[in-house]
Amino acid sequence: MQTSNLLGAWERFWGVLSGANGVGTLFTILAVVGVLLIVGSGIKFLWDKRRGGGANSKALIWTIIAGAVLAGPNLFIPLILRLVDIVVNVLANIIRGLS
Repeated sequence: MQTSNLLGAWERFWGVLSGANGVGTLFTILAVVGVLLIVGSGIKFLWDKRRGGGANSKALIWTIIAGAVLAGPNLFIPLILRLVDIVVNVLANIIRGLS
């Protein structure tokens, strides 16, 4: 019985990438950019809301997702992959049970 293991593949890839020389600085820069995106989008949302305009919540959500991916690849990406693994494995078991 083969199951989906996207999280395991990501952990191997991330382990190799994290072990490379000089990559730690790049990850720090990406984390800072991600946090700035999240904070900036929140401030813009509140500013637009204060001015009485229709604050664009779709843009806020997508910017927060992009910032989270940049700021926390150790947390956010494994969380998403774990959820996808669960869904794929549940669907595979249901389909396997039907046949």
